[in-house]
Amino acid sequence: MNSTYENILRLLRAYKINKVKVKLYEIEVEGINEILASGALTAIEDETDCIEGMSLQAHKLDDSPKYQNNLFWSSTERAALDYVREMFWSEDRNKLKEKIKDIKSRINILNIEIKQVDAMLEVLNREQKFVVEQFYIEGYRWPEIVEQYTLTYNLAYSLQTFYAWRDKALSLMESILFKTA
Repeated sequence: MNSTYENILRLLRAYKINKVKVKLYEIEVEGINEILASGALTAIEDETDCIEGMSLQAHKLDDSPKYQNNLFWSSTERAALDYVREMFWSEDRNKLKEKIKDIKSRINILNIEIKQVDAMLEVLNREQKFVVEQFYIEGYRWPEIVEQYTLTYNLAYSLQTFYAWRDKALSLMESILFKTA
């Protein structure tokens, strides 16, 4: 496999992760901006409130925070507090502004990769796009893709047809990658 195809596959496999990273980085920038806007680099909430807020955002909390005499015993709680202290409480305004620039630079790089994948997917027909999204982006196996396609479009094709759609899609994406790079 040549390096162009390897680059296409890398971009496709990282697509969902890159979108999530962009969202997380945007949230981090928003948090830093809130700290900078507050005018002080001190925490607005105490440690218990901080942990409680993090716990409420979790999708599933297996064990409640356990603390005794305001000392947190959970390693997750300690890690969260250490992160907050390390990121914000001990840094000056200039370091935080530099951190924002660094994060925005990372966001720009990720957005370029996301736009490359979007441009490549845009030139594919319905079948090619379905196969590429399901196999490379979503990570499904071929039998699952065939079954999902059959259920979605009420059409049945052989596995060889799906391979042909994939091969044609990769060829089309290669031509688009050169234009977007």
